[in-house]
Amino acid sequence: MSPRWLRQDDRDPMSWEQRQDERLENLLGALAVALGERVQERMAEASGCSPMAVAALQWIDRGRDLRPCDLVKALEISAPAGSQLIRSLIAAGLVHRARYAHDQRQWALGLTELGRRRMAQGVYARAKLVREIVETIPFPWRLRLIRIVERLLARMVDSRQAVTQLCRHCDWSICRHEPVEPCPVAIAWAELRTSSRRD
Repeated sequence: MSPRWLRQDDRDPMSWEQRQDERLENLLGALAVALGERVQERMAEASGCSPMAVAALQWIDRGRDLRPCDLVKALEISAPAGSQLIRSLIAAGLVHRARYAHDQRQWALGLTELGRRRMAQGVYARAKLVREIVETIPFPWRLRLIRIVERLLARMVDSRQAVTQLCRHCDWSICRHEPVEPCPVAIAWAELRTSSRRD
């Protein structure tokens, strides 16, 4: 039950709760759009690459011997768009390619030193922007926010593609390899796969 002093009409608590839900939907939607746009802008500005290119660099860095077809699936783009993106990254000196070890007919992608620097600049810009915003609220609120965001992210996991999309710009060293506080997206995906097998 909500505090009485917050209610505009104590005789009609349900309508008050509905109004608060509508307000939350509006505020959270505004925050999600604004934060997403600013993150993309900061990452692109810092790295000198498009947001899609930064995401590509991150996936290539994570996946050992990542093939062009694997990158296309990770980014959820068409094969022609993927080919064009890879060509531009190679031309910019950010990505190199070599024959795939398990199939010499295919190529494996890797980052050049310049590519690693550009990727790191983009990742740092993302973290810096979010830190600037989060530090405006008290630390106890941040702890609550962590739990809320974990719950919301977990609820957004309904497929492998959703996992790929949610984690495309994440710093995996912070959550994927943390045994005490693991990634909520990874946990939700594991639970979803387990429940699917049971069904």
